[in-house]
Order: sequence, then structure tokens, then C-alpha cells
Amino acid sequence: MTILQNRTSQLTTILQAWNELEEDSQKKSINFISEFILSASLFQKFSGDENLETQLTSFQENYNKLFGSDLTKLGTSDLSQKNVGILNNIKEIDLQEIDLQKKQENISSHLAEKGLNIQEFRESLLAESLDKYSHAHFKVMQNYGNFIEHLEANLDSEKKKEFDNLKATLSTTEDKKEFFKNLVLLNNCADIPTNFVEKLSKFRIDGLEEHTLINQGTLYRSYLDRGDSINKILGLTIPQMP
Repeated sequence: MTILQNRTSQLTTILQAWNELEEDSQKKSINFISEFILSASLFQKFSGDENLETQLTSFQENYNKLFGSDLTKLGTSDLSQKNVGILNNIKEIDLQEIDLQKKQENISSHLAEKGLNIQEFRESLLAESLDKYSHAHFKVMQNYGNFIEHLEANLDSEKKKEFDNLKATLSTTEDKKEFFKNLVLLNNCADIPTNFVEKLSKFRIDGLEEHTLINQGTLYRSYLDRGDSINKILGLTIPQMP
């Protein structure tokens, strides 16, 4: 059995076990399952495995049910246009060369025009931003395979040849070190930071999702293959949360 086949089977088992937990246990163990989503998304695209695809779909449905965030809908993680507009207006007031008291009065007047006071605006920002970064993180991980697949189809001929060779090795190797080495090289070949604007615009990723995708590139590379974590729970069920 190749490493890719083995990883695909293991990730399918882990995701299925989480998907079958009670809702309360799913919510409490969301950080546990999060470290496997990116590699599951990527390996499903490489392998075309239908069972893993089914479990990823179930995960996405369960996540939406638990947290009210649809992982298929990219471009919805930023603050609302209304609140962004208010924040921009507040910034303009703050940059004015007037004393602090006058700034506070002008900000209060501006918010009053919107039917808000300062406390209400702060509360609306807090409510809206709660968990947005976490949701953006999961959206990027869930869709990572789609991003890499799309980049693969749009690489220049030289890069495409390199990508195909790396992918072929990943699909056939039975050596764990060679697997991870080529996986990192393939991820680097796709070069999301460089290709983001030109080749990933079709996904309409917003600013917060872009931040999680590009600025945390190093973190995502460390999540490409969770072999050590998989081995720790191999043959065990996902621990039930209290």
C-alpha cells in the first residue's frame, strides 16, 4: 500500500469517527479534528477517494450545523460593509487635526446618524467578529485541495511538468520521508502567495481568508501531513470529551 493510500484510509476513518460523535462532543473536539482537515482536503484531490470525499462533505455539514458557518461559501468572513464603512469614517475623524474631545463628539454624532451609540457599536463589532477568524481558517483548510487543483491546471508548462512529476511520486511512493519531502515541494511549486491574485481570484476570497491562506503559509505546510498525530491515535477511537 502506498503512503497516499494509507493516509487517505486513515483520514477517512478519523473523520468518520468525528462525524459520528454527538453534537456536544463534536463541538468540544473541534480543535482536535481541525489538524486533519487540510491534509484530508488535499489528499482527496490527489487520490479521488469517494469515501474521504463523503466524510469531508459530512464534516462541512456538521460544522455548519454546529457553528452556523458554511465552509463552501468563501468571501463571507470579513465584517459587514456597514461596519467597515463606519470604521473607515471613524478613522477619518481620528485623523483630523482636532482635539480629542471634539473627535469623540464627532464620532458619537456619526454613530447617532446610524442609530447607534459607542457601546452599541462596540457590541455589534464584537458579535460580528466572534469566531470569524476561526471560520476563515476552516474554510481555507476545507478548500485547500480545490485551491491546489486549480493552481495545477493553470501553471505554466515548466511548472506543470514539475508539479506532475511530484504528484506522480506522491501517488506511488511507499517511503514516508520521500512522501513528505515531495508533498512540501509540490506545495511550494503551487506557490499560493505568488499566484494568489492572478490565479485564485475565481474563488472570491475576502481579506480575512486571504490573510489565513497567505500569511500562515508556514503553518499550513506543517499541516500537510499529520502522520505523527495519526499514528498516535491509530487503532483508537476519538477520545470522548467530558
